[in-house]
Amino acid sequence: MSDKIVCKNFDYFITSRCTLNCKLCSNYIPYIPHPFHTPKETAFREMKEFFQIWDYADRIELIGGEPLFHPDFFEILEESLKYESQFGKIRITTNGTIIPSEKIFSLIRETDKRIEFLVDDYGPQLSKNLSQIIAKCDEYDIPYRVDTYHGDSQYSNGWIYFGDCKTDLGYSDEKLAQVFHRCVVPKEHFVMVNNGKAFYCDYPMAMYQVTGNLPTNGGYIDLFDDSIPLEKKRDMARHLWEGPFSSCRYCTGFDIENAKRYPAAEQLPRRCVQEG
Repeated sequence: MSDKIVCKNFDYFITSRCTLNCKLCSNYIPYIPHPFHTPKETAFREMKEFFQIWDYADRIELIGGEPLFHPDFFEILEESLKYESQFGKIRITTNGTIIPSEKIFSLIRETDKRIEFLVDDYGPQLSKNLSQIIAKCDEYDIPYRVDTYHGDSQYSNGWIYFGDCKTDLGYSDEKLAQVFHRCVVPKEHFVMVNNGKAFYCDYPMAMYQVTGNLPTNGGYIDLFDDSIPLEKKRDMARHLWEGPFSSCRYCTGFDIENAKRYPAAEQLPRRCVQEG
């Protein structure tokens, strides 16, 4: 039996700043009290620590917020390529508001299609640069996918509301186990990295950013805690998705078959201008 530790998706959360302000954002961007770009030095260390624990990720997903909003996006993308033997592909998830620089497109072209774009199309009023991004991808021969979320065309029938990150939903132990069993997250083996921590799911990651509270019974690894030996962290990674966890009590669950869906990208008023 292989001792390699593998995850399907390494969701690398590099910024909580965004060009949009979506009510049902799954990363809870509008509700984070102090949004910020992860300093590139922190991002580099997160990447290093992650790949010491996990031997391989099928895909690195650069997410936010809007990842292209990060002023050091190019350097973070370039750094990630140093681990090319430990991942399959990189995907950049963007909302179609920012056109990447020629420098970024040139770097991506050099990777022989190991980097691709996932462009969420929220309609011409929001995803204003969608057509230009697609044109640039075509020009540089870069693979991309467009998921449409406006009008009657809602990818996956829209978004899911998971909770407010603050309210215990009062599950019995039996109901909690049922919610966890139906959730797609533990089946897919995703890892979300932010603030020097690797989470089993983006909901506890969001809870931590919104409330400052961490799961009390596992479900995350402190990448920067040097008092934990590497082999201990690797063992924690092997069991990362063995829940349910305390944060699951606050979540409706990512039940792709039965969850109620809502129209995507409803915009909330800005509490402040999120500048780069």
